[in-house]
Amino acid sequence: MFIADIDIVLRVSVKCVKLLWSVLKALIAMLAMRHSTPSEAVVTSKSPLQAFSAYGRQQLLTTTLFGIYKRQIQTHEIYEMKTGLRHRFYTLFSTQMKEKIDLYLIGSSLTGFGSNTSDTDFCLIIYDSNEEIDKKYDNKDQVLTKLEELK
Repeated sequence: MFIADIDIVLRVSVKCVKLLWSVLKALIAMLAMRHSTPSEAVVTSKSPLQAFSAYGRQQLLTTTLFGIYKRQIQTHEIYEMKTGLRHRFYTLFSTQMKEKIDLYLIGSSLTGFGSNTSDTDFCLIIYDSNEEIDKKYDNKDQVLTKLEELK
């Protein structure tokens, strides 16, 4: 994964955490208000987090996060599309390049942490004439130059 990709993932993750925290605070506040009498709601100095039991917070967080996970998890159909894309790229690269190659699906698509909107990460390995990993392609610019030759 390139540094730019990591930066984007981190920014998206921070936004997701902030959004989840906002949703969680609102849900806790609503539940705390629902379980208190009108006078307790006005008089209490406890925050919504303090008013809600530790077990209740844990259950709410677990349920909320699991619901988000279930809605966003990569479907089997999306996974199959990504493996089909890998196969098409492999076929194209292996027929157009003189070097022996391997192409792997990697990242969240493979680990099961991908969502239906996740990108698809590949690892392209180019071998030298001794069937060792060709060190000259360790640099991403060299790989991009090689792929440009396929146009």
